[in-house]
Amino acid sequence: MKKSVMIWMMISIAGVFLLAACTGGNTPAPELSATQKPTRTPRPTRTPTVTVEITVEPTNTPLSEGVDSLDLDRVEIEFWHPWTQNKEYAILSLVNQFNAENEYGIVVTAFSQGGDLYTNVRTALGSESAPNLVAGYNNQIQSWDNLGGAIVDLNAYIDDPQWGLDPAAQADFYPVIWNQDTNANKRLGLPVYRSTVVIFYNQSWAQELGFETPPQTLDELRGQACAAAAENNDSTGGLIATTDISTNMSWLFAFEGGLLHPNGKQYQAVTPENQAAFTYLYELLETGCAWVPGAYYPNQEFATRKALFYPSSVAGIPFQIRAFEQADNFDQWTVLPFPGISGEPVINVYGHAYAMVESTPEEQLASWLFLKWMLQPENQAKFIEASGYLPVSQSSLVYLESYAAENSLWAQALALLPDGQIEPALGSWGIARYAFGDAVEELFAPDFSSDQIPALLDELEEILNETHAHNP
Repeated sequence: MKKSVMIWMMISIAGVFLLAACTGGNTPAPELSATQKPTRTPRPTRTPTVTVEITVEPTNTPLSEGVDSLDLDRVEIEFWHPWTQNKEYAILSLVNQFNAENEYGIVVTAFSQGGDLYTNVRTALGSESAPNLVAGYNNQIQSWDNLGGAIVDLNAYIDDPQWGLDPAAQADFYPVIWNQDTNANKRLGLPVYRSTVVIFYNQSWAQELGFETPPQTLDELRGQACAAAAENNDSTGGLIATTDISTNMSWLFAFEGGLLHPNGKQYQAVTPENQAAFTYLYELLETGCAWVPGAYYPNQEFATRKALFYPSSVAGIPFQIRAFEQADNFDQWTVLPFPGISGEPVINVYGHAYAMVESTPEEQLASWLFLKWMLQPENQAKFIEASGYLPVSQSSLVYLESYAAENSLWAQALALLPDGQIEPALGSWGIARYAFGDAVEELFAPDFSSDQIPALLDELEEILNETHAHNP
């Protein structure tokens, strides 16, 4: 990647303060108006009743033992999250509802940390200012836990005979989502929502080009992309080759590749599957069947037939609809999964999870009861409607029937969840993912040649594991 490992790591470590999360090509939501945004009171001073070294009860001891519901009266819980704008408004509305309705007298206060969530939590852990609950990506939660096991194993709460989740409630979560936030038999979080990268596909244009059905294989996708590029004959038209990290992880998954070593403890980039994925993207670009736009969110390019295929996150659907309206284009378009090399479709599934920080038994139980309430299907649906993301449990769909009817493309993306795969759940991935982004940018560079792909993957693997060694 034309830079030393140590120099890249210094840059990447600085980069974690900017993002340290999966963006997946999301377009920012519009700002709330001054009349919509809730007024927030100054942060209350927390007076801990015990030292922060307190440990959670062993998982074989029921958590209901020793804590009576009367002990929860007026217990104050602090919840940190990254959301702003409409998503923050939805969270604050739910928090207010819980505070007003919960039978225990628990009081939750939610604070948005925006893009500073990761570093703010990292700084606060082990101090009196640490929050009780946080919402983060699984690599962030793993990184916080690596600082000293400060994240509570939620298995003890899930399995508690009095306060836990019954088997039916656990089975209600989509399996790929339910299993995403565990590590070495420790459950670090419970999912809030999930997003995914899908491929926007212009059906009207494809039919004019002679293709009656969407591509089912990678070869068919290549054929349609090349036909669209030939139609335009101006270096546009086929597949938009985005440098978005989550999109390009999807391409690796399509070839049954990935960056997590089979032992689950380190990275692996040098594989035949990853080389096949890089070669496929390189050849699409080399033949003019794919192109890299100047805009990071090329919604307008897709809406004006500058591309037949555009990979984007599901949260980008409303912005793409708006782009077609602005272009006065009435083409019919849809969302597709990534065609898998084995014939099975794949998508990259990612999103935030709730995690609990060690505190007192009363505060932890109060935190759990709030978390459990937030994941009730009707409450989950309220956040989904505000965010445009996908729900994590199937029973929430009952409360999303009207939303699905009004947002058919969202509903099509939702149907793809069973095909989901996940990015590496290592604490270092929040930093290491930028090395993968650098490798993709080099792959897309005009002076890059296909015979350099093996060396590029070899260097990527070295940097990933060097990064992991310093940021486990």
